[in-house]
Amino acid sequence: MDMHPDILQEFHEIYSEVSSGKAVVRTLRTLKELREDAVYWVEGTIIGVEKNREFCYLACRICGKKVDQAAGRKWCWRCQAFTFTNIFRYNVEITVADESDTAKMTLWNRSTQKLLGEPAEDVISQYGDTARVMPDDIA
Repeated sequence: MDMHPDILQEFHEIYSEVSSGKAVVRTLRTLKELREDAVYWVEGTIIGVEKNREFCYLACRICGKKVDQAAGRKWCWRCQAFTFTNIFRYNVEITVADESDTAKMTLWNRSTQKLLGEPAEDVISQYGDTARVMPDDIA
């Protein structure tokens, strides 16, 4: 099976971070016990996708942060402005398992886009912008 070049690049980056000591590989059980902020990698398997929550959000095209909607207008708190062109970005909750435990995690836009192979904009245009719950054929 051929891997997409982006995935190969990601593996190379992960290997570089782990081998250089920038990131430390931990088990889920160990990670849950840690109290220090650092970059950790967990080798695990996605065993579930939360399908009963929104899998994407409307974001500011300039900064990528979620916009608030009120009275038909969209406000970006980071840019401190009303936005007129927005994009959809992924926010997917998954369950991951390794040999020690399971944990809920969030896959943000870049990671989800790499896994699915398409941006949230394309999924929304395919299923309609009211389809904010993960479609069964994607999950």
